Amino acid sequence: MRLRVIVLALVAIAVAVGLVLPSAGAKPPKPPKPPKPPKSTTTTVAPTTTSSTTTTTVATTTTVEPTTTTVEPTTTTVEPTTTTVEPTTTTTLPSDPNIYLIGSGFVTDQGLIFYGDTTIPGVIHCPIGYNVSFAQSTFTHPANITVIDYTADFDTIMAIADPDTTGTIDYRIACVPAA
Repeated sequence: MRLRVIVLALVAIAVAVGLVLPSAGAKPPKPPKPPKPPKSTTTTVAPTTTSSTTTTTVATTTTVEPTTTTVEPTTTTVEPTTTTVEPTTTTTLPSDPNIYLIGSGFVTDQGLIFYGDTTIPGVIHCPIGYNVSFAQSTFTHPANITVIDYTADFDTIMAIADPDTTGTIDYRIACVPAA
């Protein structure tokens, strides 16, 4: 059955391209040219019409076998899980009323006053309405530098390096609201 369909298809293709029947795709021959009339004679020729029709029929047959697919059912089992979330506690701290003076300075064995009398260039002081708190202030420095609290007697904080040494100090001076 399939072989017969294939042979019919090949014959139909051959006919369509003019391999089997040469006249199927050939052009009609040109009509002969009329003879030239003598120069003194007038001839009237009636118009000629030529027409040609070519019809090609191709039969196409397609057979599709039905297919059946069977899928086995599957089962997935998921074990239930339990997640316990511990309750959280949020503590809201009151806002910090302090003002912090933050900076750094180069310290020599001659000393560096970085808090106190503001008439000295580079020296800082708490604003009006605030007092310095040495206990709440922080100082970061190498071991060869000593920080001295003169706030009780002179309202000054200074740092001094060991003899013939230098270093850098980072400070965060706390200014607390005046009582």
